[in-house]
Amino acid sequence: MQTWMRVLPVASVLAASGCLMPSPPDLADPEQTRPYIHYLNVDPPLGEPIQVVFPSDELGDPPPPVPILLPFQSEDLGEDVAANLHLYTPDGSRDIEDTQRTPASEFSTVRNMRLDWRPERSDLGCSRLTATLAHASSFGGGGLVTPENMDDAEAVSWLVNVYVDGQDTTKLSDCSRTGGVN
Repeated sequence: MQTWMRVLPVASVLAASGCLMPSPPDLADPEQTRPYIHYLNVDPPLGEPIQVVFPSDELGDPPPPVPILLPFQSEDLGEDVAANLHLYTPDGSRDIEDTQRTPASEFSTVRNMRLDWRPERSDLGCSRLTATLAHASSFGGGGLVTPENMDDAEAVSWLVNVYVDGQDTTKLSDCSRTGGVN
């Protein structure tokens, strides 16, 4: 009888503790978020102009492509993230320089979008290079984000100066405001 008297309090505590557990909270389904770029880790660094020097001899090797790294995170809900790289020149022309896609993921995962800008001799002078990230369905014609999807996009820009070595071409200090960005 004494054994039951010792076991009974322990058994009652164990049985009662199971009733004290609250039910798990109701969790909402995740929502898709725009890509958030980690500005401090972008390469080349934002705010620093990109200078590209072509050799004076037109037959010389062109400069190597400029690699661009955009660390970002977003909640994609199964949709890939796309990036477009555009060069805006002072005369208002725009060229798509590179387009890439990264597979969908969750917000907790930091990913890297890698793009390459391949300058050409026709790019001489000062221009604005812009990288835009958004979910793939947000892009429309010309590689631009459609107006109704602007809240799904994030963009970063650099001032670029392309010149020929040894020639009296535009200096970075002479660059005018290009596309509203200095």
